[in-house]
This record gives sequence, structure tokens and C-alpha cells, in this order.
Amino acid sequence: MAEVPLNYAGPVPTSGRDIDDTASKVVTDTVNRGSFTKMVPLLSVDKTTTGAGTSVEVKSFKTLRVEVWGTGTYTVQIQAVGPSGTARTLQAWDNTNNQFANGKNITAAGFYDIDVQGYTSVKANVTAISGGNVNASGLLMA
Repeated sequence: MAEVPLNYAGPVPTSGRDIDDTASKVVTDTVNRGSFTKMVPLLSVDKTTTGAGTSVEVKSFKTLRVEVWGTGTYTVQIQAVGPSGTARTLQAWDNTNNQFANGKNITAAGFYDIDVQGYTSVKANVTAISGGNVNASGLLMA
């Protein structure tokens, strides 16, 4: 390939194309595919009352990464629903402290991972809140 001067005004190079390739063709980036993810809201913004948030279908996702934050003192549980329709509390891995959340209760701001394979849906449930609000938003990952 020939050396290209800094003020070259030709086509912008893209993945899989040579800088001198001016043909119009679809280029597929096979290097940076990543995994399939989906952002999901789990609680209403600045929730100040107890109760469950939005239920989210799991489909073929495997992991739910949740960020929890707020100004109050709170307890949040991540619950899964299976074929029975009964919500059951799941264990959450605390990424900040490198350990499981105590008693399946999230009581501190941070990032948490939950295995959701095989469940129908998941949701966040605020079981206690005082002195402020709590938020929870998640990312489902394949």
C-alpha cells in the first residue's frame, strides 16, 4: 500500500477496507461483535416506597448486571419468576466487594451480577426504604 499524505482527502477507511478502496460495498466488522445485551429499568426513578419494580423477560439472556444507588437506607432484592409464577429471591454477587450480598439483600450502592438462566422474568423488589430514595437499573447479557 502506498504511503498516504496527512492531508489526504479521499474516502474514510473502514473495517475490512483498504484506504485506496473506493468501491461501494457493505463492510462487516468481524472483529468487534461483542455479546448481545439489553438495558432494562428495574425500579422507577428515585423510588421512595417499598414494592416490586418492572418485571423484565429473561428470554435467552444469562446474566443480569444491576447498578443500585440512592440517597436513603434501603434493602433491594432481585427476584426471578419461573413457570409457577411465584417470585423467588436470587443471590446477587457484589462486584465491588467481591462477595455475595448478605442474605440475598442489596443494601449498598454498587454493581451486582445475578445468574438468570432458565427463568421466565426478573424484577427488583424494595423491601425496606427510609430517609431518601433508591434506584436500580440493569443490563441483561447473553
